[in-house]
Amino acid sequence: MAAALGVQVVHAGVTKRIYRVKGLSEKGTADLIFENAQEGRQMSVAEYFEERYQIKLKYPNLPCLNVGSARKAIYLPPEVCEIVKGQRRLKLDEKQTAEMIKTAAMKPQDRVPQIERSVKELGKLTTDPTVKAFGMQVNDRLMEVDGRILKAPLLQYGDKVVNPGDPGDWHETQFVKSARLERYAIASFADQHRLGQSLFNWMAGLMDVVHECGMNPPQDIPEIIWHDPRAKFPGETMVEALEAAKATFPGGEAQIIFVCLPDNGVELYREVKRASDSFIGICSQCFVSRKAGVGEESRGVYQYRRNLMSSGGLKDVVKKLLISFYRSTRLNPAKLVFYRDGVSEGQFAEVQRAELPQIRAACMELPGENYTPPITFVVIQKRHHTRLFPTSPQQADRSGNVKPGLHWWAR
Repeated sequence: MAAALGVQVVHAGVTKRIYRVKGLSEKGTADLIFENAQEGRQMSVAEYFEERYQIKLKYPNLPCLNVGSARKAIYLPPEVCEIVKGQRRLKLDEKQTAEMIKTAAMKPQDRVPQIERSVKELGKLTTDPTVKAFGMQVNDRLMEVDGRILKAPLLQYGDKVVNPGDPGDWHETQFVKSARLERYAIASFADQHRLGQSLFNWMAGLMDVVHECGMNPPQDIPEIIWHDPRAKFPGETMVEALEAAKATFPGGEAQIIFVCLPDNGVELYREVKRASDSFIGICSQCFVSRKAGVGEESRGVYQYRRNLMSSGGLKDVVKKLLISFYRSTRLNPAKLVFYRDGVSEGQFAEVQRAELPQIRAACMELPGENYTPPITFVVIQKRHHTRLFPTSPQQADRSGNVKPGLHWWAR
């Protein structure tokens, strides 16, 4: 939590310069030794401050703040520093995030009165003089909207057709057309002494589930490569796991790397994904170590088709994909559906203005008669500013939320 924190020194005779904390020392001020180049001798941080500034540190066992860099450290005792005012810590650690989610979780029937109370008591927008000065009126009641529940589509799993029904859940596992998992690698960044054989058993159970999905994985399990943080970078461990997999599956490179992470491995997760996506070029599936032995189902193996393009290159990419589809089927798609991410509520018109003409232009450049298929944009959002509540228990699901498949519009 100290990293990137702004501090300034407060001991006598020193200008209050602001430093940015890079980390903490492993030793306390009394045991942290450095080379004093001016005096040509080694001394501790505590000795330096006592001789240079006549300050006898009260807490010699506390670690120092490193305000330099990893290569050239500059250490300051915490008791001669104060935190600069007005700083915000926007990023939460794992424990804080879990606590925030737990606190924010609230049943719909409890959230409605809280929102109404906040508008009336905290916001006081109905009586705010500034609001009235602009001629605005704020309704302190929740807005009512009209809506309907869309009919759930039938889902096909293998040779079965499943109706998810009203709850919107299903438990079939067989894929309609399964990819074949022929080779894979395993790397673990968790504690080998704690997991031991359980990780091997968990991977065997995972392959059983993969088999039930129709992917027909190999019966053999490759050697698990355990990461040594003192000697290797995460990417090196993953490359070693790929080499170990070749001994078990000599037919070629692994299609996927399964990576076991420690329970608090958020930063390590980013390094693993950076290595697999940017350097190794093989997709990775991560799971935390506490799941090993639990026997939860894997999400399966994904096969990516990637296109890297600038914001103005949509037409060429769409044209290439349409030509590729035609070569495979000898037909043009009857309809085009685009799943779009990263669009905020205020950017719908901009997406329609900038991207739709490029897609139309790509269709018109195809050989043959004019090709003008219907185009649907599906925008996926999870960070929105709308909360919907059912007006009666009959319109709610088991949790009290609106039912899945709700399509609503303002009156």
